[in-house]
Amino acid sequence: MKPYSLKQEQSMKCLYDSLDEASKRRYASVEAEKLGHGGKRYISNLFQCSVTTLSKGQREISSGLVEVETGRIRRKGGGRKLKKNDSFIQQVFIEVIREHTAGDPCDEDVRWTYLHQHEIAERMNEKGTNISRTVVKQLLKDHGYVKRKSQKNKAIGQSKNRNEQFENIQHLKKLHQGQGNPIISMDTKKKSQ
Repeated sequence: MKPYSLKQEQSMKCLYDSLDEASKRRYASVEAEKLGHGGKRYISNLFQCSVTTLSKGQREISSGLVEVETGRIRRKGGGRKLKKNDSFIQQVFIEVIREHTAGDPCDEDVRWTYLHQHEIAERMNEKGTNISRTVVKQLLKDHGYVKRKSQKNKAIGQSKNRNEQFENIQHLKKLHQGQGNPIISMDTKKKSQ
């Protein structure tokens, strides 16, 4: 299918390239609809856009959604995503979860954090980043963190000094790290088969 001359195609591409994202998909969908059968494939190749984009443009036009709300092109949350080489974000992420990381003693590749995604995002934003929980989820995945396995619902027992024990461990950990010593964590529970 070649309904337009080369000159007409160049004019159409020129117009298409001058439009914002929402207007591009609507214009392309109108052109595809004019051509009928095979029009979507032809316009998709001409403008280098996906057939899904054309379908979205057609839905917007048929539903009457043709105005861009409050000057936005993309919906809130759209746009470029985190680049893996953004060293500042990576550094802040590691700094935030360093004290809140645990893992499986039988598998060193399995680790998780006790913080929720929204808590990590809040702490990172306090340190000068501007990220969402979605980005935190991606960072956790990129750094090999997994969801924590389910735990027992019923506690075995309570110790009145339980919190002091953990505070003491945290104090000793910081003391030894300050002296340049490695920290080794050991789980003494029996692994169930």
